[in-house]
Amino acid sequence: AYPFTVSGWIKADATAADASVLIWLGDKDVNDVYYLLRVSLTTGFAAIQPRNTTAFTTSGAVNLFGSFHYLTAVFASATSRLLNVDGVNVAEGTDSVLYSANVDRMSIGYSGRSTPDSFAKGIIGEVIGWSRALSIGEDMNNYLATKWRFVS
Repeated sequence: AYPFTVSGWIKADATAADASVLIWLGDKDVNDVYYLLRVSLTTGFAAIQPRNTTAFTTSGAVNLFGSFHYLTAVFASATSRLLNVDGVNVAEGTDSVLYSANVDRMSIGYSGRSTPDSFAKGIIGEVIGWSRALSIGEDMNNYLATKWRFVS
């Protein structure tokens, strides 16, 4: 249920045609119920996408290919989602998406449907989730506390 926050490090590689999923939460048996954090492999932009029948995508405008970045999706409520890149808010989504009680799977590096897809292309590190909405300050602190492991 809302609120929740997921984040992790990813070094995306532009070698596929669709999306490189960092974190996916969803109903393994229903393709149109999920909440994900990904990198588009056509643009290199981070995106969050909640879907309970209809998908609503919120994307940033920073190309992430070739180096590590810390991505965070804050799902605060049915009408409030934040996308942060490296501890900085880059986009906000406000379309109404009710939370589905049928979410029964979390996967890292791919969408965990009954037929998995959108496998991550690149390297993933330190994925974590919280059962609350993190503030931008908390997210920046997490970025700074772990940055030394991934960015030289």
